[in-house]
Amino acid sequence: MHVTKPIDLVLLAQELATAGVVVGPLSKTGTDDDGELWQGVAEQPGWPMVPIDLPPEAQPVVDAHVAPPPVYEYARTVPVEAVVRTTTDAPTEVWRLTSATKHQYAATFVFMATDEATAACKRTDIVYVWKRDTAAPTLVGEAPISNVDEQGSAGWDVAADVDGDGLVVRVVGGRTSTVDWLVRGRVELFAPGGLGS
Repeated sequence: MHVTKPIDLVLLAQELATAGVVVGPLSKTGTDDDGELWQGVAEQPGWPMVPIDLPPEAQPVVDAHVAPPPVYEYARTVPVEAVVRTTTDAPTEVWRLTSATKHQYAATFVFMATDEATAACKRTDIVYVWKRDTAAPTLVGEAPISNVDEQGSAGWDVAADVDGDGLVVRVVGGRTSTVDWLVRGRVELFAPGGLGS
């Protein structure tokens, strides 16, 4: 059967079954705009599948079929990996992401820090959510997941805020300590109108 639109084979198989149209395993060749849709049938048990055309009663189901849009056109994951050293308690930028309009973002970060001299350590896990409509980005909120520290690291901190067109993540070490920071995580971004819009 010739098709000129995207086909989700799993969804179409379910739609055909719901309509009472019995077919073998579906396959498709060609492109989203120009392809051939087949069903596989074994001529005898244990034999390899042979592609044959779908029965005529499948045509209205195929015509009504609408494949869901591919996720990669609307969402993307950005990995985050950064190392920075602080020697004062001044906020130090460790990571930044410029935000595109009409996008929503959710970042999950793990912060690990170690004092060079004392080996005091800290770990903080946190989620930040922000969005950008057509104006500047807005930090919707943050959700701490866990915070583990010991004597000597309790005053260290992490923070995120909007700066210009993006979100900036900063760390704060000790006033007179040399602290090495690792930031790892990922940002999930979603554009309801599509990443290219």
